[in-house]
Amino acid sequence: HRILFSYPDPLPLRRTDQVVTSESLDGYLKIYEGLSSLEQALESDGRTSPVVVRFSPEGKRVFDGFLDEHFKEQQGPSFPENLRGPWAKMEGYFARFALILQLSCLPDAKEIDERSAIGAAALISYFKSHAKRVYRRLHISKEDKEAESVLAWIGKEGGSASLRAVLMNHVAGVKTKSDALAIFKDLEDRGLGTIENRPKGKVIFRINT
Repeated sequence: HRILFSYPDPLPLRRTDQVVTSESLDGYLKIYEGLSSLEQALESDGRTSPVVVRFSPEGKRVFDGFLDEHFKEQQGPSFPENLRGPWAKMEGYFARFALILQLSCLPDAKEIDERSAIGAAALISYFKSHAKRVYRRLHISKEDKEAESVLAWIGKEGGSASLRAVLMNHVAGVKTKSDALAIFKDLEDRGLGTIENRPKGKVIFRINT
């Protein structure tokens, strides 16, 4: 979920003598060195602390607009379930991109302006489109879906649940005790939790913390 994918269309193979220009390399190096040399604020007692850079009013409006559309997209009836994880990370990436863009231009900036916020939105749009392409090609088996569904349900139940509770609530469409136990064992094999055998045949699955 934390991976930002780039999955462009393939380009035709052809011979070329083109190289990256020295101006481009120098410009990239200047930006990198400028960001890496940023220092934390020096406190009166000699300690350092992070420098807080907030959105300007105009930048904040762009960020708020992005969030509104971002959340609206996820509430759509056809939104793919397997994109909810990576989409949850995009809010933080927006702020990171905006900060990088702002400080790349103005290392001493005290605010993230509208231009940097718009640039961050464009980057998020790019990575969203490529994530969709990648996730459409990923194969998820029936067992993967069942395991994910049961794990999510147990998480909502506080991190542990009995075999009987999974059966009674028909989690992941489970209908028999053997099917539920098979999912418990699959989750345990994946290293996601532990099966506990209690007195009177009670079976508990507890998620690893």
